[in-house]
Amino acid sequence: MAQSIYALLVGINNYPSHITDLAGCVNDVGNVRGYLRDTFGDSAHIVELLDSDANRENVIREFRDHLGKAQAGDVALFQYAGHGAQWKSAPEFSSFNPSGWDEGLVLHDSRNGNNYDLADKELPILLAETAKNGPHISVWMDCCHSGSATRTAADFSQLTKRQTHKHPPTNNRTYQFPLSV
Repeated sequence: MAQSIYALLVGINNYPSHITDLAGCVNDVGNVRGYLRDTFGDSAHIVELLDSDANRENVIREFRDHLGKAQAGDVALFQYAGHGAQWKSAPEFSSFNPSGWDEGLVLHDSRNGNNYDLADKELPILLAETAKNGPHISVWMDCCHSGSATRTAADFSQLTKRQTHKHPPTNNRTYQFPLSV
């Protein structure tokens, strides 16, 4: 069993008015928190970012500050429940992503001003930073493209689409490496 579990749980139901709200994401986080507390007690170190607290700056900071504490023998767990999205890839990424599409997590402040979704090019950087200390890493994503393998037939009547509208083209977007807020 893990020595300690460092969990970053992100759930967004209430988005700004230009993004459709969701239902159940905050409940999902509460269920995972309850499971971790009941199962692992004091060895579960949990940070929750819900709704407006689940912004780009906070998610990146807690990845580094909280999940970055996990050492060899520990578990670093990232859970995301919210919108996911796709947008056209910049031509520079065509050799890495032949589909021509980037994907990402729509955080609470995504698409406000110059704020972007947390892109699939950025999440691996955060995971690699977390991995430097040697913990086991687990990522739980409940957003678009996550599938329906765990749903029963009765659940299909309650499904809510978790992919928001496509982000405006980002062919001129500049990615910063190393990742910065």
